[in-house]
Amino acid sequence: MVVISQLAKCEADRECEIQNRLGEHESALFLIDEIFARNRIRSVLFTAQVEQLIEVKKESLNDLGQTQIELASKIQFIEEERNDMRKQREEMMHLQMSKQRKDALTQQIQDKEQYLQQLRSSIGLRKDFGKLK
Repeated sequence: MVVISQLAKCEADRECEIQNRLGEHESALFLIDEIFARNRIRSVLFTAQVEQLIEVKKESLNDLGQTQIELASKIQFIEEERNDMRKQREEMMHLQMSKQRKDALTQQIQDKEQYLQQLRSSIGLRKDFGKLK
């Protein structure tokens, strides 16, 4: 009986030790599982932040693309306006040159008429002599 009680006691000690070890291992497993769960949450949060950042960057890129299109349109408009202004300036310069030529010719005609008038008066002809009627 002593042997049986010793065996029973030994068996109980062994079971107790196994239970203790299992308890330690279970605690370690729970701790590891908890760490994995926390890391998963962090990973999910990080992934969500990265996805949000990517969306913001995409929106910024779209805005930049739209701005580039608008700027290209404005540049084209400015170039067209510049060409129109260049043409107007050239026309104005041409008109100014034409006016200057006209003024010069008018002055020459007046000078010649004055010279003719002086010649007529010096030879005593009437003012309307030689003019076409």
